[in-house]
Amino acid sequence: MTKRSAYLPLVCMAIPLAFASCATVMNRPVHSIRITTDPHIDRVDIGQAIRSDSSFYHNPGDPRDYLLARSRDTIRVSVLHHHVRDTLSLVARNSVAYWLNINCNYGLGMLVDRDNLKRYAYPQHLYIGLRDSGIYRLRFAPFEK
Repeated sequence: MTKRSAYLPLVCMAIPLAFASCATVMNRPVHSIRITTDPHIDRVDIGQAIRSDSSFYHNPGDPRDYLLARSRDTIRVSVLHHHVRDTLSLVARNSVAYWLNINCNYGLGMLVDRDNLKRYAYPQHLYIGLRDSGIYRLRFAPFEK
């Protein structure tokens, strides 16, 4: 047996490991979120946003899209209403593609994605409403029954 043929089983096992991570393959390095607000909220700012939908004619309550870099850090959303500034926190969670590793490769891809920032995601839809006590958040905007 030569040295070259001794490494062949290791190489054959390493190639599937390189392609075993779902989050690395499926997720982009940036994540898009859509924020809809109550009509009484004046402004929403995300300091870490790479880009935002900054259309000039923006009606209050219309949804706006923000592009964020994937990270494990908590994102602060600053909300201005009636000249009062409040903040919300968006916590990074493991993305669906990260959990897909369990079905696709029996969790082996979770080891590959362990230190990759593409494994994290923020909520894709967010509604920020206004109450007497302050602001609140929901996953989707309420609708008339």
